[in-house]
Amino acid sequence: MVTERTLIIEPKGIDAFNWPNKLGIIQSTNEKWVVPATWDERRYAVFEVSPIYMQQREYFESLFKEIDQGGAAAMLYDLLRVDLEGWHPRNDIPQTQALVDQKVQSLDGLEQWWFAKLNSGETPMPQKKNPRWVLSKGLLEEVMRHNARAKYVTEMELANFLKKMGCQHKSNGSNWGWIFPPIGEARRAWEIKFGGKCEWVRPDVEEWNESCGDLMDQPMSSV
Repeated sequence: MVTERTLIIEPKGIDAFNWPNKLGIIQSTNEKWVVPATWDERRYAVFEVSPIYMQQREYFESLFKEIDQGGAAAMLYDLLRVDLEGWHPRNDIPQTQALVDQKVQSLDGLEQWWFAKLNSGETPMPQKKNPRWVLSKGLLEEVMRHNARAKYVTEMELANFLKKMGCQHKSNGSNWGWIFPPIGEARRAWEIKFGGKCEWVRPDVEEWNESCGDLMDQPMSSV
């Protein structure tokens, strides 16, 4: 309905037929997840309406009075005279915080898990000598437990995803694991791909597992 050039029209009692798609869709909702926004979203412009005038009767009475007394016609007159030469909405989707929030709501299971790691600044099973090195054993189980969308992730899917996130598969001589990129670098890469700034839960973290000093001093068997 959003991007197809034609729509199938199905009147009752008459054969269905194709018709040029002329839809202009506007959605107004209080739901957290409104549209399935992708990383490179180019279909939806998403805005969060300010609540500053919510339930203020005087404001809306004046607004509707303006509309009823020719305001709508005056606005249409102005809009029809805006020069749109060379402009196409697909090439200039507003990169709002509201759109970034929709991208977060639309993350798949692996992306949800990685986003949580970036927010907390903590890796699973942190290593004392290298806070960026993550033991492979048990990693897939942690991902699958993290959220419902990751329940059926495979080991190969996880490996391919970690590589895309800038992680390196390395051995310490006795066990295999993954070296995570520096957290600042990983967060910047995420924001560049997202097309907007993220409000990190722990924005001042400079290295993975900064808050895990006591935990990292414990033997691995108790972690």
